[in-house]
Amino acid sequence: MNDLSEEYRVDVPKRGSFRTGRPRHVELGEALSSFTGDLPLARSMSLDWTVVSGPFGSYYVIATHPEHLDRAVAALQTERRSVPQTGRWTNCGTMNGRRVGIHLRSYSEQAERLAADDPQAAADFKGTLLMLSELADGIDRCRWRLSRPSSKEMTLDLDILLGSPGSPGNK
Repeated sequence: MNDLSEEYRVDVPKRGSFRTGRPRHVELGEALSSFTGDLPLARSMSLDWTVVSGPFGSYYVIATHPEHLDRAVAALQTERRSVPQTGRWTNCGTMNGRRVGIHLRSYSEQAERLAADDPQAAADFKGTLLMLSELADGIDRCRWRLSRPSSKEMTLDLDILLGSPGSPGNK
């Protein structure tokens, strides 16, 4: 890490500052700017890691943000509450609405760079991103499963858990 800190401007914590049994954290935003330019999402990236034990074993967990690390650790330490979903899907995933909202807002701050040739298009693009970020903020969690039984059929299962009325996206 110390070699990387000099070459890529990574602010590595001083020797002995990492504590046993505590998550480790190194900011990467400045170092990533060499590779990603001014990509908004890269500014908040970090290297976070820890070892966690749960009811099904021990895990070495690595994340790109402290919040992601905390959620992964909490999930690994919890007994499974539901039966795992099995099936064959063309696409499936999960989304945290608040994180997507933050991501979209970060791009709205760069709208002029992303639509540089047309000031009106940049303003419209920024407005669209802000509206989408507010919509995403209202979703606590979204999970989807898409299957394609044939070339002419698609089946989409969508589960959306809306945020609480007092949550950041539901003011």
